[in-house]
Amino acid sequence: MENNRKQKKISTMSTKGDISRDNFFDQDVMKNARSGAKYWYEEIWQNVGKCVFCDLKEKYIIHEKDGIVLTTNLFPYIDGQIMIIPRRHVNSMKELSKEEWETMRMYSYLAKKIFRKVHKLKDMWYLIREGGPTAQKTVSDHLHAQLIPFDKADLAQWNYRELKYSPIENAKKYQEVSDYMDKKVENYYKNYGENKISPIIAVDAFIVNKKGQVLLGKKNSVFAKASTGTKSQPKAGPLMSENVWVLPGGRVDPNENLEEALIREAKEETGIKIKKSEIKLVSSVLTDTSFQKVNRVHKERFLVNTYVVKLNRNPKKVLPGDDLEELKWFDVKDAMKEETVFDKNLLKMV
Repeated sequence: MENNRKQKKISTMSTKGDISRDNFFDQDVMKNARSGAKYWYEEIWQNVGKCVFCDLKEKYIIHEKDGIVLTTNLFPYIDGQIMIIPRRHVNSMKELSKEEWETMRMYSYLAKKIFRKVHKLKDMWYLIREGGPTAQKTVSDHLHAQLIPFDKADLAQWNYRELKYSPIENAKKYQEVSDYMDKKVENYYKNYGENKISPIIAVDAFIVNKKGQVLLGKKNSVFAKASTGTKSQPKAGPLMSENVWVLPGGRVDPNENLEEALIREAKEETGIKIKKSEIKLVSSVLTDTSFQKVNRVHKERFLVNTYVVKLNRNPKKVLPGDDLEELKWFDVKDAMKEETVFDKNLLKMV
């Protein structure tokens, strides 16, 4: 009886200018679904006893890949608004697999392209929705992202509230619970380990001139390298400071192989052009690294591939660039005496 009463109430909501169940799928009515006086569809979504996102109709689907759907929005805020919805019923981003998250990221890229192609709009809001009706979300407990073409500021209004804390005070309050955040990060990886982000692939090199000297550099900002290490590499290295010497190198960019990345990094950080024939891999180490960022520590995991590059020449000039502020040639015996962030045992292979 209760369900019958609900159905009856919903079906009689329509008055002049309202949207009813009978006329909703009329195309002109659908255009005014948000701006009409009332609409019954939102209430149905909350009372049908099932998740409508788990029962998507083919006629609304724009594209689908790897369990993620790009679909139209039946209640758009603006022309062209679409949604990204996982096929699986998940209610939080932490439940997404790497493949699902990567596909959602790809669809956000695609959405921006098709907004420009179809509606001639180049700006977009990307709004990820978690939580149910308490978060002003119509469909309860099914994670989704709203992709909203943006043309002008009247699209949304914010009711700003009187603040108890200034932004700086808020930042400080969050910084004060950094230990709590570290524990929650550990819990996340423990409970959702299959979704761990892959380590960042990096390359660096001992660049050796014809005299047998090795080129080392100093960073132009303060970093701190964690000494916690890993099971496979118990000692990740000393703490990094402004006076620590490092090897030229950096992250591998998408669509680069390791040698290409090393050649690029060497040119950017030293001005030296190296050849593939001069490159030899001597070490690959998985290491946990922490970078000091003003009032917080940013942690990353790196897979560092270290090379020896033997030059058949003595470069007349080296140019520190990118994130290096100083470069210096060292005899190997002198380099062994310096404070370095890399494993000095590798100098024996130079």
